[in-house]
Amino acid sequence: MDVNLTGTVAANTIQSGYSGYIIAAAGVIVGATITSGLTLLRDILNRKQDRNDIRNKLIGQLKGQKGLTPQYYAFYFYSFIEREYLMSRSVIQATYAIDYENIYSFPESDRNREIMRQADKARKESIEYSYFQKEDAETKKWKEKLAKSNKEFFTIIGSLQTYFIGDSLFDELDKASKQVEEAMDNYAKLEGTTMLKFNSIRQKAQELAGSIPQEAYEEESKIDATLDSRWTTYPDAARIKILIPRIRTLQHKYFISNVNSAVDIENEIKEERKSASKDLDDKIESLIYLYESKINKHWWQFWR
Repeated sequence: MDVNLTGTVAANTIQSGYSGYIIAAAGVIVGATITSGLTLLRDILNRKQDRNDIRNKLIGQLKGQKGLTPQYYAFYFYSFIEREYLMSRSVIQATYAIDYENIYSFPESDRNREIMRQADKARKESIEYSYFQKEDAETKKWKEKLAKSNKEFFTIIGSLQTYFIGDSLFDELDKASKQVEEAMDNYAKLEGTTMLKFNSIRQKAQELAGSIPQEAYEEESKIDATLDSRWTTYPDAARIKILIPRIRTLQHKYFISNVNSAVDIENEIKEERKSASKDLDDKIESLIYLYESKINKHWWQFWR
């Protein structure tokens, strides 16, 4: 009886010991699993937070560029338009300063060369040309700043897009980015338009300057019916003295006309620049809004 009771107690003791070990082991396993799961969740949430921090930082940088990019375009094109205007004014001033009486004292074969020499000298000595040189330096400075700004802008865009690769939103965001790029291209086309329009003014001023002696003769011959018959009897010096009063009147007339044309073109291009600036500003604003709305829409997806 004692043996059996002892054996039973011993067996129960051993079984109870094994059960304790199993429960303890199970507790350790469950605890480790929970700890591992919590660690994994914490790591996921930390990575999510890190991604959010970086993404929000990029959005902040994009907003900063939104203020800088249109501003750099404005500064660059303001200088560029002013530079082209001042170059045109210096050419107009040069044609106004041509001394036709002096030119006709040269042999006919040398007159064109003398006209170009006088015009080039007058252009470089004009106050407009000195301002042109200063504006040219400003234009180059702002062009470099604009190129750097655009590079930074698209670097930010490229970094932001990596958060949406493989996402249904990617195509929409990519389209908005390309619309910004298109607005920039349209803005840049204003450069060619500006040069073309001001070049036409410069060319017109030079062509009119070359036509002035003939136009003065035609006007004079309408008043003096005998001029044609007497013209061939006069030497060049006498001919030009007859025409000088009308030549000076025509010079003044075309100077005023050319200056007014240059001012009109400058104002016209400035209005085009304002329109291009607004379009670029709107496109960048729409892109930022799109990024922010898509990010806020998926705030609950911690794995993103």
